Amino acid sequence: MTAGESPVRAPGEGYDVAGAPSIAVPGPAIDAPLLEVRSHLLRRLDLGRICGRAIRTAFDEVLDGGRTGRIDLRELDVVEKAYTGTKIAIILRDALGLQRGTELSLSVAVHDVEVLFSTRTGD
Repeated sequence: MTAGESPVRAPGEGYDVAGAPSIAVPGPAIDAPLLEVRSHLLRRLDLGRICGRAIRTAFDEVLDGGRTGRIDLRELDVVEKAYTGTKIAIILRDALGLQRGTELSLSVAVHDVEVLFSTRTGD
């Protein structure tokens, strides 16, 4: 190596594949339970449709527009908004044929998974 030349390092040694400094946090290289959950869910070719339908159904049931006249989530109070997330988890669990988790919302590939939902967009 000549003066001014950068050493070649393998990815994971503080540099990415392009040789730029890596900002990865040291830790386990693979989160096996996460990969198992991901793999299990992605086997469903209709996962996007199921999730979309679960969210829409939960919104419709909580808003209950025919009875309450509400058509917008912004019309819900704090408790109703929180229940919307719970309702989405319940509908997803049933639609995907999953079981309740031991401590969290549901069980996917023998792992407890918490389903969280927010209407915030990050703005």
